[in-house]
Amino acid sequence: MPDITMCYGNYAGLACPRRKICHRATATPSDFRQAYLAELPWNFKTESCRFFNPNGLHDDPDCPCGHQPGTRGPCGGCNCADQP
Repeated sequence: MPDITMCYGNYAGLACPRRKICHRATATPSDFRQAYLAELPWNFKTESCRFFNPNGLHDDPDCPCGHQPGTRGPCGGCNCADQP
């Protein structure tokens, strides 16, 4: 079981544009018990998500770590220790 609250990536016909690069949407859920966010946390007005957790690919244009898009860096994503 991932030790996070997961996200379905879509809700009520709306889809999060970062659902394919977010760990909360792409992790393998537990077969027995898994917590999920009750609503889609993506804010369409600000185009952001306060729960965004990168899955290790640097495909997000907002990634502050400085790695090239499409690569895996030693940081494992945007919440890394080697941010500039």
